[in-house]
Amino acid sequence: MKIFGRNVGRHDAQSREVAALLSVVGGVCALPVVHDGVAWLVWLLGAAMVALGARYIRLGMKGCGTWLFGSILAAFGVADVALASTGGGIVACVVGVALALIGWGTAAAGRCPVNALLGLDTRDDAPAAPGVAEPHPAKH
Repeated sequence: MKIFGRNVGRHDAQSREVAALLSVVGGVCALPVVHDGVAWLVWLLGAAMVALGARYIRLGMKGCGTWLFGSILAAFGVADVALASTGGGIVACVVGVALALIGWGTAAAGRCPVNALLGLDTRDDAPAAPGVAEPHPAKH
């Protein structure tokens, strides 16, 4: 198992970047100052985070990085709306910024410690994990 190499693929990195961006925007919108003025925006962003998280969960890309960040994005979408509605917008903002730093950091570096610990490699050119069937080439 390779611990210090790149193990984040293109789709995995994209899901991490989108989750990071939405987490920051959702966290800032959950702050009481913003939420009191435009509460509908928090609900809209929460719905968008859950829908996009479900899309990344559903894709079933190689490895679990896309599924993992899709799950995190959907869970944070629900938590963001709940925290903003109950006055915990500052907590939502801190969590959103933390998720963004993790998402952007692992996407930019191309390496995720969790993937390394689990022996996962979500790169497009990486060999398939044991027990995972290779896709059949398209017939023309």
